[in-house]
Amino acid sequence: MRYQDPILLAEAAGVTDLLVGGRLQLAVATGANAAFDAIFGAAETDTRTEAERRQLRFLTAVGGDPLHIVDGPGQGAPVGTELRVTPHSPGLRSRVRQGAGSFGSAVRAAELGIGLITGTVLHGLAEGETFGEYQARSIAAYRTAWREKYATEPPPVAVAASILPGPTRELRDTYAAYDRQRRTEGMQAARPAGALEPEVKADLPEGMRISPVFHGTPDEVLEAVLADPGLAAADEVVLFLPPAFGLAENVRLLTDFARTVAPALH
Repeated sequence: MRYQDPILLAEAAGVTDLLVGGRLQLAVATGANAAFDAIFGAAETDTRTEAERRQLRFLTAVGGDPLHIVDGPGQGAPVGTELRVTPHSPGLRSRVRQGAGSFGSAVRAAELGIGLITGTVLHGLAEGETFGEYQARSIAAYRTAWREKYATEPPPVAVAASILPGPTRELRDTYAAYDRQRRTEGMQAARPAGALEPEVKADLPEGMRISPVFHGTPDEVLEAVLADPGLAAADEVVLFLPPAFGLAENVRLLTDFARTVAPALH
């Protein structure tokens, strides 16, 4: 959100949601990365504060609430007119999720009354805590905060995960190579052509982890997925596909996942 105009984003989201019949699922994040201030312009506040300010404005806009009441002449509408984002898509706000990379972001999502999806990079892990354990702890905190504030059950929680079942030896070797690359090169692994060289690599700062890659035979992958505390705590899984994979590779991967692993995930 740091570099988004919240009103224009709300307009684009509303239009998109209406075009697809109310099926848009939108995740937003308030990460503190300020690497592109030279392009988009710096803000007077710190980057996290600015991102959260824009997020609040976006949620107000996408929810259909008034953004301004005309209070004088020359504003293009009669005095007293409430100005809202148009078009408005009812129900879209309930399908906005916080893309959370930390425990605090997960709790903030509950406080804002929006959904939660945890990403493939998390920070704030305790010493000795695994990625999945921290993921599960964050999800539990989100649900607790939601219930305490709204006295209702929270919406479904999603997690992003690399789940690569390999029915053939050749595919298993390909997925194992991607796993090795991700563990040794970090977020620069399998970058698509033309991608920027990442600043953060496999040697991550203390308390930061990238998600594991679940690969092997379909039975091995299913066993590992079911045993992972983060995935077990979630309601939905969003597949994180290797960035350099092409269309045919991704279609094969999704087809294999749908046939071998997905039926056992209830």
